[in-house]
Amino acid sequence: MRVPLVCVVAVAGCGRSRNGPERTRPVAARWPEGPVCDACYTAALRHHCSCAVCGHHRRLVAPPGPAATACAACSGIGPSGHICNGCGIEDKLYQRGYCARCSLARRTDALLGGRSGAVPAALVRVRDAIVDAPSPAAR
Repeated sequence: MRVPLVCVVAVAGCGRSRNGPERTRPVAARWPEGPVCDACYTAALRHHCSCAVCGHHRRLVAPPGPAATACAACSGIGPSGHICNGCGIEDKLYQRGYCARCSLARRTDALLGGRSGAVPAALVRVRDAIVDAPSPAAR
């Protein structure tokens, strides 16, 4: 029987994942500091602060882990990835390189636009209400 790897933060009893050592979650990503579960992965991707070097509000990646103080551009590690092809935000990507909000907009436009691709005037307000949802990734 294979023992599944677990989020090292969860094993330590991380408050984000609310996962104690007696409960484990599947690994969503492997980072330099070890494997992380989806809850911690998503929380880390969405955690933006002011970079200590440039002052821009971005996702901090260096040094690896929760003590990060510098963004990818300032740390010299290159592009941080997870950049939305639609709006350019650094976030978890859902659909072919698009964040949750852009994915929702693309899907809504495709469904309401039909074959022409243009959303009919009568449905524009419905489309806008869907796309402007406070939590676009909600299931």
